[in-house]
Amino acid sequence: MAGIVYEESLDGLTLMEYIEFELRKPSFFVLGLPDTGLVGVISANHIVESMGLKEVAGIDIEALMPPVAVISKGEVRPPSESMLRTI
Repeated sequence: MAGIVYEESLDGLTLMEYIEFELRKPSFFVLGLPDTGLVGVISANHIVESMGLKEVAGIDIEALMPPVAVISKGEVRPPSESMLRTI
């Protein structure tokens, strides 16, 4: 993940875009939220990697997300990740 190219916050929800992208139809959104054992984040990451998709954005909801850090391939990731696949 290179860096954040766009970030916007509203009522405690922060959206971070990692690359500029354009949506095409149909589009699918895969969101992995941290839960017990980080199963949601690990599952979403597996889907994205195994299907050769791109991670384009992430979200953070400070008041609702547990204070954890996710590390993937040596990089610290937001506690919740969102990935988008366009066909």
